[in-house]
Amino acid sequence: AFEEACVEKNALRAYAATYSKLEDVQKDDSPWKPVFEGHLLKSVYANTAELKVLIENTADMQWISISGTDAPETVLVDSELESKNDFGVAMHKGVLRVASDVHDAIAPFLEPTKALRITGHSVGGAAAHAIAYRLSRAGHSIEQCVTFGAPKFTDAAGARKLEKADLALLRVTASDDAVTALPP
Repeated sequence: AFEEACVEKNALRAYAATYSKLEDVQKDDSPWKPVFEGHLLKSVYANTAELKVLIENTADMQWISISGTDAPETVLVDSELESKNDFGVAMHKGVLRVASDVHDAIAPFLEPTKALRITGHSVGGAAAHAIAYRLSRAGHSIEQCVTFGAPKFTDAAGARKLEKADLALLRVTASDDAVTALPP
């Protein structure tokens, strides 16, 4: 389900969401042109979470690329689990706030007839996974979800529930990245 080029483009999309401005991505001479392939792009901002999201449209698909945070530990301070929420899986309250904010920011732009590919970095990656699960439960077709350096956002029971959802998920981590082991 995940070719090397696909994973690379997901990483570049998450990087672009985090570090680039929409107008720079859309320039004719942009180094991002091979990544976004001239697709229509929108940029939305999840205000509470302070995350930027790029929404990319093709004729039959939408990409959602969620930025990371400068200091993910500020979001993860609230690691208490909240079991009753709109996502249908127990989530750490800090990540729940971020995922809810990002979901609410992108919801008006989602086209239910199009397949979704979702990617994110750091806390944006944890939000991407949670949003993919929520949208899948709501009937959206999730083609894939790829996260980079994402912290954990649920407990063992929640992880088993997510595993049964049959989402095409790839969680890319580095062995020396402490964020991926948070919260303990």
